[in-house]
Amino acid sequence: MSRRGRKRSTTNRHPGGKLVQPSEAERERDILAPGLTARIRVHGLSPTKASRPEAGTAFGRAYLAQELQPNNPAHNQALYDSGLEFERRRRAYRRALQVKQLSSAGAPANRTGFDGDESPELVEMHHRAMRAYAEIRTAILECGQPLAMFALECWVLEDRPMDIGPLRSGLNAIWRVIHMSRPHHVVAA
Repeated sequence: MSRRGRKRSTTNRHPGGKLVQPSEAERERDILAPGLTARIRVHGLSPTKASRPEAGTAFGRAYLAQELQPNNPAHNQALYDSGLEFERRRRAYRRALQVKQLSSAGAPANRTGFDGDESPELVEMHHRAMRAYAEIRTAILECGQPLAMFALECWVLEDRPMDIGPLRSGLNAIWRVIHMSRPHHVVAA
């Protein structure tokens, strides 16, 4: 004869009867587990590489797989840093454009630029962000690879992988701008 009724719960309880709550680390592991297993299964990453934050994007996975520069880990890291610098400068440029549109030289009656009531530091910060992005954008467009800017936008900004050759060319152009524009006494130190 079998006993009827509710099945006994196997969850852990305190002596007072309250359920034992999982720790913050256990909850975080439970939340991240499906994503990590998907990265391992879909992208073929090892468990240690799948748990790194870089594995969340196509650009980061290319970096972890040493696809940016296969035989030189130091240059692979430099190219990854160049991609992050591109993303940072592009974000600052877009933020500068959204604050207030600069007045157009073709339509002087259209008063859309800075009004003069903004602080000079703010105006200079936005102009500096625009110049910094223009500097790397020019280098990318002049690097000799017609699809370099498109590849950078796809890989870094939109998380859409494509051919890696133009991406390498654009990243090398950014790296040259970053390291060639530093004063020589800083590079030597």
